Amino acid sequence: MQLSGRNAEALLDFISSSSEFRSAVSFDGVETSVADADFGVVREAVNRMGKFAVSGDSFELHSLFVSTVVDRYSRLVEMCEQKALSWQSSGAEEGGGNVAGGPVVIHFSKPIPDLPSFLETLFSSRAPFRLWGMPEITSQGVAEVEAVDLHVGHRLRFDIGDVWMRIYLEQGGCGNTIARLVSNLQHRFDGALRLADPELNEAVGRHLAPIAA
Repeated sequence: MQLSGRNAEALLDFISSSSEFRSAVSFDGVETSVADADFGVVREAVNRMGKFAVSGDSFELHSLFVSTVVDRYSRLVEMCEQKALSWQSSGAEEGGGNVAGGPVVIHFSKPIPDLPSFLETLFSSRAPFRLWGMPEITSQGVAEVEAVDLHVGHRLRFDIGDVWMRIYLEQGGCGNTIARLVSNLQHRFDGALRLADPELNEAVGRHLAPIAA
């Protein structure tokens, strides 16, 4: 579906409010007009793969738009990395310490219909996820996975239930792994997924006020 006009976002929000269709609403690209009395007007488009297209009469506005998008993505990556698990020694002679960080938790708007098939696709080493792992499903129906992100070569762990996913990023791991995973899950499985952490959820939310999607 491609929409344009002043009420495009309102229509998308209306479709997203339907429990039947909201999981199918994910952005493949957005387009918007940027105007400034001093610098001119540009029409900007960006897709989910990070490709930009622009027309207009202001390179300065285009540079500002690109910088804004890149800064927002960088913030999301850094926030994910702040969640990474790490061990902090207490420094006491008797030893001990504290574990810092925690999982990034994703809530799906619909149950995973076939968990084994879902896991096979997610951890097959193939694009777009490029994750490799050997899932083990517990007697409670929860999948536990020690995985490797083949894009950057870093390890991470997963717990996956029927309507949720917990991702444990290790210290030194790349937050881009989580950002790419969320984007691919939105695009291919559930466009209405939500992150449990309010700040992370806001960081991946729609704030560009697109006029086309």
